[in-house]
Amino acid sequence: MSDSSSMATATASIPGFVRNLGAFEEIYWLYNQLGAHGFAYALEVDGPTIVADWLSALDAVQRSQPFFSVRIEQNNGGVPFFRHVDGVPIPLRVVDGMSGPSWQEEMAREIFTPFAGDTAPLLRATLIHEANRAVFILAAHHTISDGVSMAAALCDLFHVLAGGTIELHPVIPPMEESLGVPRAQLNESLDAPPPPGPPLVYRRPDNNPPRIETLKLDAALTNRLVARARSENTTVHGALCSAVVRAGRRFFAGVAPEACPRSLEHQRPQGHGSWQQLRPIFRRWNSHPSGPKTPRTFGRWHGVSRTLCRRSDPGGPFNSQLRL
Repeated sequence: MSDSSSMATATASIPGFVRNLGAFEEIYWLYNQLGAHGFAYALEVDGPTIVADWLSALDAVQRSQPFFSVRIEQNNGGVPFFRHVDGVPIPLRVVDGMSGPSWQEEMAREIFTPFAGDTAPLLRATLIHEANRAVFILAAHHTISDGVSMAAALCDLFHVLAGGTIELHPVIPPMEESLGVPRAQLNESLDAPPPPGPPLVYRRPDNNPPRIETLKLDAALTNRLVARARSENTTVHGALCSAVVRAGRRFFAGVAPEACPRSLEHQRPQGHGSWQQLRPIFRRWNSHPSGPKTPRTFGRWHGVSRTLCRRSDPGGPFNSQLRL
């Protein structure tokens, strides 16, 4: 039995063991140790809601998702794995929407606040609550979620909030396992790294929270966007990303590199040792000729990514569709 196989077997015998981190998850885990590198999603609901109902819906979503109650530990061989922890509800911070900060400020705060990977759960929630409107923010460690799967989780939460029920989701395997890409063994030698290129522009980490600016599409434009995305056999998320890329190319066409804003400069991780840890893991994954093709998700996201989450009951408590 190889060293890596024996380490994995030993890890699986630990109480609460879920599975080892995949290659990309391990990169996110290491990168998050350099600072705040999580992400957050927000949804807005029009209509009266009760804070207790939000908390109940959040608990239901946590119970349905196997990665919403985990922390990251390392076994004796240094292999990181997800471990389930009982009795650790997702923390919900409630903010008065009339007198408190704006939801954009709260979103910036969540993005700027790092996660401790060894503390469960690896996500937290904020509710900006008003009598007839609410904005819910869910921030997460990037090892347990991506943007598409988080949108699916928020749709599940909205479904429960509206009185529905949701199914339990299975443990999703690592991306490379889903694609049939084997990871290098721990004792397997790697190819020599490529020769270094020209020096990159270094930007020190910004110690100030980000500024969040928003653009809101009206219902008519949203409906046209959904219809066009369906006709093109793509997702609304993909259409918006394509629009941003095309707009960026047009905006910066002919602009000299030194004239670009600092936000477009390359930022390298601090610490030589951390970068050396990241490089072989990334190369093990990137060496596969086909490369990554399928995002890791929690499960039922396919239909959600192609449609907006709408109120199913015309007589329900909400006056408009969920806006992600």
